[in-house]
Amino acid sequence: ISRSYFADHRLHQGEIFNGDGALGVYRLNLGARNDNEWQSDDFLITLLRTEDNEFGWISVDDPEDHQRPTLEKIQVLEIIAEQTAVAIEHIYLHKEMRQQAFRQNVLNDIAHTIGQHIEMTDLFSSVTEQLRQIFDFHRASIALREGQRPHAKIFALNEGSRTYFETEDPAALENIAFTRIIHHDEPYRVVSHLDQTCCEIDEESELLREGFHSYACLPLLIWGQPLGALSMASTIPKSFASEDTEFLQQIAEHIAGAVWN
Repeated sequence: ISRSYFADHRLHQGEIFNGDGALGVYRLNLGARNDNEWQSDDFLITLLRTEDNEFGWISVDDPEDHQRPTLEKIQVLEIIAEQTAVAIEHIYLHKEMRQQAFRQNVLNDIAHTIGQHIEMTDLFSSVTEQLRQIFDFHRASIALREGQRPHAKIFALNEGSRTYFETEDPAALENIAFTRIIHHDEPYRVVSHLDQTCCEIDEESELLREGFHSYACLPLLIWGQPLGALSMASTIPKSFASEDTEFLQQIAEHIAGAVWN
């Protein structure tokens, strides 16, 4: 009705799939009713949407007058739904603007930290602490290319509150960075939800066995060539998303310059 949907108790039949996946028809015998009265199994849905987005719906299932909706009442509800959708859209836009401003502040802090020319030990610890304001990760590392070595050298590694430097013990995360980013020149690798069904490479299966469910690997580029990779992994799915890629690349650019210097 108009732009709304009314589930009417007078519709006594419909389609249903049985346990074998076959389509059948069911019929309901709801008994005699007053067609003008709202029944317990009636409900009305009006979508909350703007020109660009659909946010959800307003549902009505027990009007005070206990009467079936008229077209005039539905149109009033649709006006309310339109106003509500616009308000929700404004809230989302405001939230997105605040998030972007916060990320820009973190990026500025990272650039300022790198510009202090402090030791790499302090630099990496400070940068990972700043990144934890945005991303919930449990392992972060900088892996560097070293000539023809069969694997990358871990220049810096952070796990929880501990930071290590120049360790020779790469794990699955660093192996992904080496085989996919440093060696094969993939532009980046950001996986938001890692499980058994989506492991594309052996290293991802190993990363999953280590308890990680999302990760990001970004190249550290100097004159267009990968010097190494910045990697982060989280035990929580969706800690990283494809929408974060541009922001992560900006961070990697800052770190690449610091490592090169």
